[in-house]
Amino acid sequence: QFILEENRLVLRLPIEHATIQYSAADERFSPVDDREALARFREQYKLPEKFILVVSRAVHPGTGKSFAGKSPEVAYRAFRRIRDQIPQELVLVGNGIRKYLERTESPRADFDKVRFLEFVPYEQLHLMYNLADVVVNPCVYEGCPNTVLQAMACGRPTIVAASGGSADVAEGAALMAAPMDDADLAQKLLAAASDET
Repeated sequence: QFILEENRLVLRLPIEHATIQYSAADERFSPVDDREALARFREQYKLPEKFILVVSRAVHPGTGKSFAGKSPEVAYRAFRRIRDQIPQELVLVGNGIRKYLERTESPRADFDKVRFLEFVPYEQLHLMYNLADVVVNPCVYEGCPNTVLQAMACGRPTIVAASGGSADVAEGAALMAAPMDDADLAQKLLAAASDET
């Protein structure tokens, strides 16, 4: 619905006759009970025992240029506010995120308890979600966020920006954080990371 309305508003397309076809996560995105597979995956990527996950990007596909639209800096700032109060580390998966944060925050940004993975193959991504304590999508301008659908399909607690497609697909099933507000996201993260239920 969000994409349809944006095309009408921004591109001025009338789109009088349209059917919304909702996305869905691939069937592999579901809770995984295979402890050995999860342990192998954790070892392969040297993942911490407890972590908050952000699957994002900072490089626009096909151009190699920086892309600010996914807002990983909001998740980083929120985590930095509460990192001493929780046992979890922050794991950021996606191309160019560290370099992007070094530009948005500082070349000497404090990445204590923060891990960066440039790439995880799609065939293994469901294992990453299954190991995460909490999944965060801070992007304020999503169409239909597959990362949110995938995380929820894996049964993971999810926090999203309360705007755009994230709010559209996650309403009632995820915590909503005020868009671009790292203080509000920090409070939501603290609540989720501290509550096993």
